[in-house]
Amino acid sequence: MSCSNSNREGSNLTDISSNRDSVISNSDTNGISINATYPFGCADLTKINYPKKWDADLEHYGQLKKPAGKEYENIYQCFQTINTTKVIVTPTTRKIEHLIIGDNFKNNQPNLILQTSADSCRFRLPNVGIYECYYSYRQDANSLALYGNLLLLDPKTKNGKILNVYFQGYGESYVVFRYFVIDKNVINIYEGYCCDDGCSLDFKFKIAINQDNILIEPITNLNE
Repeated sequence: MSCSNSNREGSNLTDISSNRDSVISNSDTNGISINATYPFGCADLTKINYPKKWDADLEHYGQLKKPAGKEYENIYQCFQTINTTKVIVTPTTRKIEHLIIGDNFKNNQPNLILQTSADSCRFRLPNVGIYECYYSYRQDANSLALYGNLLLLDPKTKNGKILNVYFQGYGESYVVFRYFVIDKNVINIYEGYCCDDGCSLDFKFKIAINQDNILIEPITNLNE
């Protein structure tokens, strides 16, 4: 569902090889049927020039200026559709490793349990490299923060790696968020915020998967 059909310090991540193409298999060793295709996420995110800003409509509180603001609202609604899809069976796992994507949200005190949860699984995606791929979504009942996680599961060992690819958290006068697009063996991560003067969004990370190797690469040169 696309709604349009330097590694972290201390990690155990390894670099990918020069061959960035990953063979995608539709095998289903976990007994859970594939119910999505690539690209997965909101494909419209790849059509925007970053960094992007949508101005607030000062005459209508909580709204963005039209027509430009409709672009952001469409992205928001895209993820609403993905995250409210009915729950499917949660895959069986033996051990899960949390792969951290940057630290931009550390001041919002994200819930570590929900960042590493594969419960409330919504989608079984086609395999990438050696991994079965699953997307899950949960809401924190206390803070109302929203978490969408991608589980990359080795079907032989049942050991998995999990990435928090979708997030929405709240401050006193702002909202922060993380959005994504997955296209075969590449995951693009976008981060931004909304406050009184509007919403902004930037392309922050590219995550590449090749067999069992995963590289999280910060995006630093878009404006050079």
